[in-house]
Amino acid sequence: MMQGRSSLLTISISVAAAVILITLLAFSYQIDQQRHRQLQSRLQGFYQLDAQVNQSLGLLQHGLLAHYDNLTNQTHDVQRLLRQLSPEMARGGGDATEHMRRLHRELKVVWQEKSWLIERFKSDQAVLRNSRRFFPEESMQVMALLEQEKGSVEGFNAGEVKALSRALTQLLRTTLLALGAGIDRDFWEMDASRELVEVLIKDRPGPITQRIQNLLAHAAIIHRFQSRVDRWALGAVQQPTESKLNELADLYYGAFEQDLNKADRLRLWMYLLTVVLLGGGALGLRKLFTLSQAHTQQEALVVQRTTDLRRELRERRKAEERFRSVAESAGDAIVAVDHQGSITFWNRSAKKIFGYSFKEVKGRSLEELLSNRSRKVYQSFVQEGDDGTLLNKPGEVRALDGVKATGQSFPIEVSLASWKNEGQRFFTLVIRDITERVAMERRLRATLESLDAKVEERTFELQEKMEELKQTQDQLVVSEKMASLGRLAGGTAHEINTPIGIAIGAASQSRNTVDAVMAMLEQDEVDEERLVNELQTLDQLSDLINSSMEKAASLIRALRRFTYASSEHGRELFDLVAEIHHQQEDVQSELDKQGITVQLEMPEELLIFSRRDIFKEIIADLFNNTLLHAFPHAEQASREITISVVFNNKVVELSYGDNGIGMEQEVKDQVFEPFFTTRHPDGRYGLGLYFVQTLLQGQLDGQVSCHSIQGEGSQFTMSWPCRQG
Repeated sequence: MMQGRSSLLTISISVAAAVILITLLAFSYQIDQQRHRQLQSRLQGFYQLDAQVNQSLGLLQHGLLAHYDNLTNQTHDVQRLLRQLSPEMARGGGDATEHMRRLHRELKVVWQEKSWLIERFKSDQAVLRNSRRFFPEESMQVMALLEQEKGSVEGFNAGEVKALSRALTQLLRTTLLALGAGIDRDFWEMDASRELVEVLIKDRPGPITQRIQNLLAHAAIIHRFQSRVDRWALGAVQQPTESKLNELADLYYGAFEQDLNKADRLRLWMYLLTVVLLGGGALGLRKLFTLSQAHTQQEALVVQRTTDLRRELRERRKAEERFRSVAESAGDAIVAVDHQGSITFWNRSAKKIFGYSFKEVKGRSLEELLSNRSRKVYQSFVQEGDDGTLLNKPGEVRALDGVKATGQSFPIEVSLASWKNEGQRFFTLVIRDITERVAMERRLRATLESLDAKVEERTFELQEKMEELKQTQDQLVVSEKMASLGRLAGGTAHEINTPIGIAIGAASQSRNTVDAVMAMLEQDEVDEERLVNELQTLDQLSDLINSSMEKAASLIRALRRFTYASSEHGRELFDLVAEIHHQQEDVQSELDKQGITVQLEMPEELLIFSRRDIFKEIIADLFNNTLLHAFPHAEQASREITISVVFNNKVVELSYGDNGIGMEQEVKDQVFEPFFTTRHPDGRYGLGLYFVQTLLQGQLDGQVSCHSIQGEGSQFTMSWPCRQG
């Protein structure tokens, strides 16, 4: 007993000493790790703040003035971290500590230089900030004033105000672009815009000139101070703070590594001593508790094995009960047979399907419940399960014919699984009565055959209807073409018959006049006064015949354009913009005579594959229509034609408009009708816009629409598909 108490005392002392040593080791390790994390955190903080200072400088250069306060706060934080970062935090000793002090002083010098550059940057940025805020707002106000007053600005006419507004807009745009370009900004465009504004306001008195001169002064301040700010920012960013910090960090980490190595060696010896103490205590405890543990383990093992056996028996009974419940409640017949083919299990569904109870079939062969034709199939099926072939065909079923207790044969579907118990092979069969499914398949097959016949019949009827519909469609197209041709022919006949009828009447009257003159000449005495009157009448009738036939010929020439446009002219590559310029040059003298200006909104060149001849006719008709109808009143001062062209998704979109008198709704509804004109007494036939629509739709597969408001002008929008060259 005394020996046991002595052993317990020795073990207690060893454990207490080991606990004290482990506590000291953990405490010293935590101190070292805390110092290391503190230094690492300050170094990382210095890196991040230095990067944030550079980023704020860049953002301020790009005009983001909201970061001005961030730059100030970041500068103060860097100076605070620099004071906290002391070489004495690492106990490197000797030359290493002296080297760290030197690098620390150099880092302070570099940061002081960077701080000086940042202060210069902030000073100039404060001056620049006022001009950058004032310049855009004042520019927008001056341009709004110029736009509002236009021709009433003191010292400037309307054209000069417009030019001055454009120059101020260009100055504002180039200034803003230069301010947002960062270090790579270029002030050349800004200077050029400023010089242009100075030229426009030179020797011009007035308050607006004073405001513009004030704007130019602020633009000069932006130019001068932005260049200085860029120089200070670039110098601050290029300071070698990061490289000095990298060298200092390397020395810090090296000194810490030496300290950690010394501490690790000391802790290693302490760990060894702790292990020795714990080992001695463990040996003593082993002697005391060996017998007790062995006894306890034996008792626990007996209890565990007894519990396992009881649990295994309960689980086996439950599994058997679950299997029987599932098998009995299954909708399909489940039958088990042994290696001899005798039935060993038969559920309620099997009794329902075959009509036998389990007592009647127990020990009998399953083949007795199959038809003669299905027995060989069943035997081969069982053989595949016996030799393992079915393992590669999971879920495979066979169709067999079963025989009920009444002797009636019926179709069944059988799946088979095999298993072994105590070295013998057993089989489980799942049997399903498929009598209703087979009957349903037969009915479905008959229904499908009937549906196929009906579909074929309906298809034939639909084909006949489609043929009738196509014939009707062709007839409608021909009828529409004939109706259009009839309208054109009717109008043409009316327009041609009128001058020809006049000419025929004049010719008949001329014939009578000639007969009268001939009768007078056959007489001995001629009435000279009457003869002169008859000759004058004959001359007037001749002029009437000539003018009437000229009108008919002019109409026929106009109608011949349809023959020309409908001929097979091939598509060619041409510049659509150049053709518009050529057509404008052809009518430029008439445009100048009426005081009409042309505004073109289109690219310098647009090469397309299309009908050059058709396009020339269309543009010519549009110009002629404007010259004849758009500006009948001489008092209208502003006369303008606007033409715009856009090529989008293989389609040319052309817009032609004027600011003339426009059209009433009744006139607009008939503007594309043939022989409709508001200038008929002047000898106009009303075919121009009809030609435009016919040529676009018939020859170019395009579309044309008209939008017009009386008193505000007319707008024609055209589009047609083509390929760009």
